[in-house]
Amino acid sequence: MSNLCRNIAFLEHKNMSSTAAIIEKFNSGSFFSSIIPVPNGQDDQAIDEFKRQNWGCSADLDPSFAYSAKLLSKRPSKIMIEFDTPRFPPVGVYAALESAGFAVTAYYLEEASNLAGVYRNGKNTRCSVWSDEEYPDGLADVFDLKFLGNPDLPRLDRPRESA
Repeated sequence: MSNLCRNIAFLEHKNMSSTAAIIEKFNSGSFFSSIIPVPNGQDDQAIDEFKRQNWGCSADLDPSFAYSAKLLSKRPSKIMIEFDTPRFPPVGVYAALESAGFAVTAYYLEEASNLAGVYRNGKNTRCSVWSDEEYPDGLADVFDLKFLGNPDLPRLDRPRESA
C-alpha cells in the first residue's frame, strides 16, 4: 500500500468483555468489517464505495503484512492499537466504537497527503502536517512532530531562505 496513514488508537470500555471482544476482532484480520459489516451481494465498486463512506478508508486491516496491525498493550478495560490504513483514517469505525460504548481517542498521520489529526469524543480534528497552525492536542507527542509552529525550523513545503 502506498500513502499509508498511521493510526494509534486508545479504546476504553467499562465492560472488560467488550474490550476482550475488540482484541479478538483486531486479531481476526477483519477488524473494520466486524464492527461495520459490508453488505452482501454488492459488486467490487459498490463495496469500495461503502468502505470509504462508512469506514473512512478503503481496506480492512491485514495483519499478515508485517507491522500493519499490532496490539501494543492491553489492560482489562483499556487497549492501545496501532495500525496502518490506505490514505485516510477509519473515522467511521471510531464513531461506531463510540456508539458501542467505547471511549475513543485516535491519532493519525499521513505525511504524503499532508494529513494529520485526532479523533476524540465524536469530533474529528484534522490539520495539515506541513503548516504553521497548531496541532490538535496530543498529536505532536504521539508522532514526535516537533517542527510544527516553529518558524525557525525548515519546512518541506517552502524553500530555505539564504543567509
